[in-house]
Amino acid sequence: MASVLQSGLARVRSGWVRPVSRQSRQERLGTLLLLSLAAVLVWFAGALTRWQLVLGGTALLFLLAVLLRRGWVKLLGPVFFWDVVRTARRGALGLRVLYTGFLWFMLLAAAFFYSLAALDDPWALFTASRVPARELSDIAASYFAVFMAVQFIVALLLTPVGVATAIPEEKRRQTLEFLLATDLRNHEIVFGILAARLASMGLLLLSGLPVLALLQLLGGVEPDLVLIGFGVTALTAASVASLSFLNSVYARRGIHALTTVYLQIVGYLVLTGVADALLHFLPTLCTFPSTETWSSPIVLLDMVDLANTGNLGTAAYQLLQALQGGTRLADALPPILVRFAWFHGTVIVVCVGWSVLRLRGVALHQAAAPALIPEAAQRSWLRLNVGRWPMLWKELFARRQRRSWLAALGRGLLGTLAVLSALAILLAHAAFIPLVDWRDLRLHMNIWTRVGGDVLATLLLLQVGFHAASSICGERDRQTLDTLLTTPLSARDMLFAKWLGSILGARRGWAWLFGVWLFGWYCGGLEAVDLLVLPVATGIFAAGMASLGLWISAVSPTTLAALPRMVLLVVLAWGGQWFYLPALVAFGAPSAVTVDATIDVLAIGLTPPVTLDYLASHTFYGQVEQAAWLGKWEDDLKPIAGGLAWWLVLMVGFGLSALGRFRRDVARGTVPRSAANPEPREVAS
Repeated sequence: MASVLQSGLARVRSGWVRPVSRQSRQERLGTLLLLSLAAVLVWFAGALTRWQLVLGGTALLFLLAVLLRRGWVKLLGPVFFWDVVRTARRGALGLRVLYTGFLWFMLLAAAFFYSLAALDDPWALFTASRVPARELSDIAASYFAVFMAVQFIVALLLTPVGVATAIPEEKRRQTLEFLLATDLRNHEIVFGILAARLASMGLLLLSGLPVLALLQLLGGVEPDLVLIGFGVTALTAASVASLSFLNSVYARRGIHALTTVYLQIVGYLVLTGVADALLHFLPTLCTFPSTETWSSPIVLLDMVDLANTGNLGTAAYQLLQALQGGTRLADALPPILVRFAWFHGTVIVVCVGWSVLRLRGVALHQAAAPALIPEAAQRSWLRLNVGRWPMLWKELFARRQRRSWLAALGRGLLGTLAVLSALAILLAHAAFIPLVDWRDLRLHMNIWTRVGGDVLATLLLLQVGFHAASSICGERDRQTLDTLLTTPLSARDMLFAKWLGSILGARRGWAWLFGVWLFGWYCGGLEAVDLLVLPVATGIFAAGMASLGLWISAVSPTTLAALPRMVLLVVLAWGGQWFYLPALVAFGAPSAVTVDATIDVLAIGLTPPVTLDYLASHTFYGQVEQAAWLGKWEDDLKPIAGGLAWWLVLMVGFGLSALGRFRRDVARGTVPRSAANPEPREVAS
């Protein structure tokens, strides 16, 4: 401990008390000046008006620009400009055009739906000579809510794709060591890459402003709401980007960092939401660990409320409760936004600061330590011999790399959530509900099984898709595809092994998911037939996701280009059918019955999470609504069967397309007969 303190004091003395040069002294003074003014502005923020805050922020930005121009502060460095140019050449313009077109389509769809619901004519707003101003204002308000929801979802989904692969990409190209060998400091590298990726994401989000400006012609939206919406979205994107970059520092592969970030985000949202709901159902836990004779200064309710300040769903629910209680929007919104900003601001500071401190140390440790798990640690009863499928063995067992502790944290968070939620239900029934009330326990366990199973199945399906999307591109990135092409394996064998390997690569997750279903069946939450139907449906969806990912990987030059395309393809495959609903209703019979029937078919038949939830829900609704629901559930098996057949068609179509594209790309001939390969065999040609 003494040596650590002595080295720390020596570093402080050499770095701050006695700077090595005039430039170093100027940089430290400029940084200290900026931090001091920012702290003063934050400290007196409650006593300043809005315009005074805007003026103070503008002055702070002006001072930052002057210090950057004079060279007194160096935040970004040359890495920022290099990464901006590099990321601008990856098809970002096409993505922004596609996103803007989607927002325009959503505006027309909002007008179409409003016209159908309020005027019983889908084309009334488009053909009428005059439209009442109130109707246009209602359309603008409803579309603004949808617009902000889409902005938030896009920021939540696409930000990790661009940021989590930053450092693993440098490691894959073996340029991180050269970058660290320069005189650039850690904060210049971290801030430069992070700012470049956030700038690309910001341009995507700002491309929707022209569509939002059109709402001024329909009655307009309050400017404060627009600023609040974009501010919340930008703050959330910055927070997710900081978390993604921290995972990027510790991950060896981009796909590992990406899946870890999604696990952490989903685990946080679900855990905080479940904890808040649990305290509402069990109010006696709110004062834990206080007793009748002692009051704890910090109770469980305070900790749950603090954790929920960053959950936008919980914040929206609290705002809705306040508005229903008679509180004005101007009084209820600021406290919620302040807590939301403090939470995500803290996440940004902690994650970025952690990345700056550990970037060089983690990179040097990973460069010195082996990336692969030792052979002795990989041995298990699941580890098979190479056998007749060497490519499949390679996908499942070879090149198993070490995962960071952040990935273990994400998996442990979800596992803890699943176990604690199930125990909470069982303990609640054992303590407060008679044991003979088996019916209520079945209902609650069915809800637990559906929620936990759907979340886990969705994450596993996304993992299958991302794994498949990085399979062929990963071989190109590692420059091992040429080596594979020298083997006598055919293109069909390679693609089939990667397709099956992407599904079986999550075999521990599939075992966990089946364990959730099995435990739900044991507690009465599922029927015995569900243990057969749910795995079959999930397997079909997984096969379709693997084919989609293989096709994306075959047509993409690099993994960095394949992952954003896979995200967009997943959005289209899971929710694209909803975009065609206005056209289906318009060219059919525009009635409420038709709309409800079409929505049922699209949701139940073609959307995987909804399909799995619906297949497991007849235990719950069968007891609540009895025969009426069971009859409807049997009728809805037809769209479910049709949706599964459609996913089978997608699996075959995209699989064959990926095989054809892979054959054309490699353009190989046939392997001649030899003693090692006596039979003529088709190879990658």
